[in-house]
Amino acid sequence: MAENELTGILGAVLFLVLILGGFILIPVFLTWYLNTGTLGFFAFFIALVSFAIAQSVLNGKRSLSWPKTSGTVVESRLDGTRAENTSPRITYSYTVQEQQYSSSVISFTEKTTVKSEAQKIIDRYPEGSTVEVYYNPLKPQKSTLQPGVPSASIGFLAIFAAAALTLLFLTFRNWQGVPAGRFAEILQFISRK
Repeated sequence: MAENELTGILGAVLFLVLILGGFILIPVFLTWYLNTGTLGFFAFFIALVSFAIAQSVLNGKRSLSWPKTSGTVVESRLDGTRAENTSPRITYSYTVQEQQYSSSVISFTEKTTVKSEAQKIIDRYPEGSTVEVYYNPLKPQKSTLQPGVPSASIGFLAIFAAAALTLLFLTFRNWQGVPAGRFAEILQFISRK
């Protein structure tokens, strides 16, 4: 199966999960939370964070095989007002098959809020400079300046995934399921709002 087909299938499955989440999974989660307490909430939260990190790692890995084109930095500045919470804001434009695109993705996996690190990125990509832009050939609007996955991102993914699996195991070990009456109560409560 080609990577494009797999990506399309995964997107369709994710869409269906989100749709089902609104009608089925949210009441189940509410009952789960009420039965398992804080541990269940943290397990769910850590699982979501793991999923987000996994998506970034997959995008970073895929970007290694993307074609590149030249682009121009149109904006280069620091975002944030406090010294301890500042991030770089780089906006660049590029052309693929005579179509103009703009993006602000520097890297799919590396994020920084440390002012000194953010300043180094701003200095690396000054306004007006020419940059190499790596773009998705199937969706040219999706691009990055720094392809790949640093090993730290894989380490974070491993730590969060292990924590999520451990918490989910501990939570499900004690969970009794959703009693039919309780499920109906939750649906009724949601429909009143």
